[in-house]
Amino acid sequence: MGIKAVHVFRFQASDGATLARSEESWEGVLASLLKGYSRRSLDKAIRSILSHLKIEAERRAATA
Repeated sequence: MGIKAVHVFRFQASDGATLARSEESWEGVLASLLKGYSRRSLDKAIRSILSHLKIEAERRAATA
């Protein structure tokens, strides 16, 4: 669809916990035209992904 997207998750140990960081970049004409919509959609999707990741990590830690 004329969009090149790169998404990177980085995980870093931090005082007995794990810090998750997320980076995203988009290129292309369509991405430029839909910049505001794309940003809102992306923010919502990343928050959902990180929320699910946190829930699963805590679930696994509780059963370990």
